[in-house]
Amino acid sequence: MSKITLILILLTFLSGCFDDREVTTLTAPRGYLCITEYGTEKSYSCPRNTYFYRWNCNKEKQAQFIIDCAKAANPMSDEEGEDLVEQCEKTSHPLFCEKEYYEPAKKGKGK
Repeated sequence: MSKITLILILLTFLSGCFDDREVTTLTAPRGYLCITEYGTEKSYSCPRNTYFYRWNCNKEKQAQFIIDCAKAANPMSDEEGEDLVEQCEKTSHPLFCEKEYYEPAKKGKGK
């Protein structure tokens, strides 16, 4: 086999071994989440170009809404009570919660 053929075979074989994507990831600060490239929320293996956030909810108003929602539901329906409370909780989330974004301390900024 000629040297050129051998070099081409090696280059073809090795070309799949290198990945130019950055493999380093971040861990979110305690209590915060990030959105991954696939759109899922989690607190580990966060891409470097992400932002961190946590849900800040008004727990008292949210709890009262869930109780009122469950009371207002049709008790004669075939719906299970646990399913009803879960749906009331899901409904209350966008009404009484907002995203709070993490802003890291600015290092190296003098007065």
